[in-house]
Amino acid sequence: MTLWPKPAAVEITPRSLGDRIEAQLADDLPAFHLFLLLTDGVGIDRIMDQCGLTPDDLFRIGCRLERMELVQVLPQGRLKLVDEGPVKFRRDGPLHGALLKINLEFLQRVFARPESDDAGFVTQSRRISQATARHMMTELHSLTRQLSDMARQDQLTVQGHDLQTYKMTLAWAPVALEHLVKVDAPSKPPEKHISRSAN
Repeated sequence: MTLWPKPAAVEITPRSLGDRIEAQLADDLPAFHLFLLLTDGVGIDRIMDQCGLTPDDLFRIGCRLERMELVQVLPQGRLKLVDEGPVKFRRDGPLHGALLKINLEFLQRVFARPESDDAGFVTQSRRISQATARHMMTELHSLTRQLSDMARQDQLTVQGHDLQTYKMTLAWAPVALEHLVKVDAPSKPPEKHISRSAN
């Protein structure tokens, strides 16, 4: 899961926080979520309004992030990221459960909303060769690089208030559909009891 913040100067290679910091964030989900929002460029006032936080709440959580050396707590309750570059969280690391929950929630929301010109849910399964599968994986990596390049260009040339966060979650793998769906055997109709009249 890679997050690209809004600042104009964005480094190309996302950095890893390491196991120690990821483990601390996994044990402190409010701090992890605040860090995600700050990395995404969400303003402090909006965070407080959307999350129902008081200035004291924000200060306390900010101090926990400061101890992790992820933010600086400034006067008037302001928080500044120590490093404003993109962050990449390990899928198999301490934050596995939190990242899974966020991505599944995102997929559920997109699946439930109507299709539009700039958002939609796409799914497809086909029987193909391994060569075609490898080619598609290469194309998907190319698509994510293209998105990163275009995002950096937008952040350099477009006013911040005209930018909005978009998320793309891709999954590509062989699948045995019989492991995802189950055909239940039809229930047997109840046996009819025939009453016999005594002659």
